[in-house]
Amino acid sequence: KVVKRSSSLIRPPKLDFEYTWINGVGENDVRDKPSFHELWPQVEQYFENRFVIARNADFDVSALRHALNVYAIPHPTFRYLCTRKLAKRLWPGLDSYGLARVSIHLRVDFIHHDPAEDAFACAHIALRGCEQLGVENLEDLANRTGILLGRMRPCRLEKCRLISQPGTVKEAQAERRNRRKSRRLLEYTCPV
Repeated sequence: KVVKRSSSLIRPPKLDFEYTWINGVGENDVRDKPSFHELWPQVEQYFENRFVIARNADFDVSALRHALNVYAIPHPTFRYLCTRKLAKRLWPGLDSYGLARVSIHLRVDFIHHDPAEDAFACAHIALRGCEQLGVENLEDLANRTGILLGRMRPCRLEKCRLISQPGTVKEAQAERRNRRKSRRLLEYTCPV
């Protein structure tokens, strides 16, 4: 069940509004808002050692990493699940896996491109998946649908990905660990 909803606009470092036509947010909307650096202490608790869900989550997590890097903020540690990948596994055959289309399929009413509403729709996709498969938590949902969870932590990002055979998540996790061990010498230097 969704227990809390909130949304905050932030003032970006550069007032460049290329996507106003999608989300309706322009310079006047954010001029007096806090910067990401000012807002992060209030929202960090929702990321650190938590389980995060988002549509097209790899993009959102990359954007978060970029914002953290801009302000030299240490990266939190969390796991994440992409609801777009989840919907592909749960409801094959839809003509699209965009948030609006999946929400229509599930009869979830929301206002598209409003951040709090989009998050609400993502939560409902995950909740419906748990209900449909009879699982109690998001980790079991990912395992049952063959999704290897993404993980963000200081100096490392492991993207969320579909496993070719649902039920082989544990093997994919072991493969990821082995690849990580073999790449230790190639790890990048953390910018923070």
